[in-house]
Amino acid sequence: MRGFWGTYPAVRAFYLGIALTVLFTHSSVWGRDASSDDVANARLAYKLKQLSKSLDLREGRYEDSAGDEPKNFNRNDGNTYLSNTTYHSYVWDYCQQWVGNQRCNEWIPAFVSKHGQNSDRSPLEAVVWDDFQQNKGQLQQNGNNSQYAIWDITTRGGSPLDRFGRIDDTNITNWKIKPQLEQKIEQLGERTAQRNIDATMDPNVQAKAGSAGGEELTSMESLRFMAERWTKMYRNRLLANLGEERVARKPIEFALGENRPTCDSYLDALRQQQQATTGGRRLTAQGQLEMETRTKQLEQRYNLCVQMRQQAGSQVNPQVVGNGIQAGSPDTERGAEWRNRVNLAVVDSAGTNPNDVPHPSDVQIAKSEYTTNLKQYEAGGLNYKTVGKTNLDQLNGYNSVLTTAAEGVKAAAARNPFMADYSTDVVNRQIQPGTRGLVDINGMTDSMKENLAATGLPRTAPADVKKDPAKNLESTPGELVVTKIQ
Repeated sequence: MRGFWGTYPAVRAFYLGIALTVLFTHSSVWGRDASSDDVANARLAYKLKQLSKSLDLREGRYEDSAGDEPKNFNRNDGNTYLSNTTYHSYVWDYCQQWVGNQRCNEWIPAFVSKHGQNSDRSPLEAVVWDDFQQNKGQLQQNGNNSQYAIWDITTRGGSPLDRFGRIDDTNITNWKIKPQLEQKIEQLGERTAQRNIDATMDPNVQAKAGSAGGEELTSMESLRFMAERWTKMYRNRLLANLGEERVARKPIEFALGENRPTCDSYLDALRQQQQATTGGRRLTAQGQLEMETRTKQLEQRYNLCVQMRQQAGSQVNPQVVGNGIQAGSPDTERGAEWRNRVNLAVVDSAGTNPNDVPHPSDVQIAKSEYTTNLKQYEAGGLNYKTVGKTNLDQLNGYNSVLTTAAEGVKAAAARNPFMADYSTDVVNRQIQPGTRGLVDINGMTDSMKENLAATGLPRTAPADVKKDPAKNLESTPGELVVTKIQ
């Protein structure tokens, strides 16, 4: 999806789009007809090109999005602006109504989309906003566990809210969406994915898939195309949120977002703001600045903002020290920040246990937070059971199957003098934990790209590796900002 889960501080596992079809792509073994392969590949390439035009799958760094208007992409993360799962929110609390410019009468919490109240809201923004409207302001507390608005929150003790009525994530150890809203969001995501899967099928197959006669599967290339794109968008959101969270805290307190993606754009917004504010140089919608922030000149805050935006997403709790930025302790890192940073590390290093990534020492990330429920089909593919798998479980299972397959290939080659023994090649396709990222793994395999290279499909030729967004990921929030589409 469009990175919505990056909006909320929860450690989530992504399905590894690993296909065993990589074992059976040796045309020299099977003696396939080259002309029929060319026709099939051309048809597949056409379908993938059509899929790339989906409004749900646009991302500013992919070649097949080139030429699209910059306004169709979020300026802070490069994700599509027009998807059903578009989600615009701030990482800081937005004041809807000030009373005498001193007290806020109504806060929209960080990560709730203010855009959700507008008529042109996306379906995702609508789902979240409607639930927020029903539950806003409600705080039910039982010891360290609280329910507030759309979240279940665990603190180190006491209320999850500060004295102004805003969520205080310095005291939070766990912060997740309530199960009922989470289910609605996931259902929306599933419908969005299914609509794009259906679009890759021929019209007669679509009709059959929608009838009582059974279901048809789309190509593995199409599924991998979507998995890679949505994983990239998820990562974009994580990195963008993390960068905005870091500059929203004292002593910088620059309120960035999709409409103000850079430190310069925040300065421009201050200059354009006609209404006077008290409590420091800030936007009207911001809360009053912390005293430490007020002691600094606006130019100092700006320079620190620029430096902070240049810090890598993997940097642990970067702090302002004098006129520069230095890494801090994970024990004092704010809840939303370390959760997003850990998520980012898990995406960039497949198979990593989130608890092995630096985070507050008094927090143990529950296995349920990084386990995904998957359908495991029985022989024949008609029946299945749901099993929970971490990314490491999936990697180990994939590697185990490759070992078994290599043994089979070796045995078959020993019995058949006309069959090449490519068991070593099969074993070499294993993926060791921590060696590759999920954006890359979820994409098309090298064999798939080789088969499609002659079709002119973007990112399928070896020379395109340096331009491939899945292999050349942004490391700092500033690199994500969209100014124009190449």
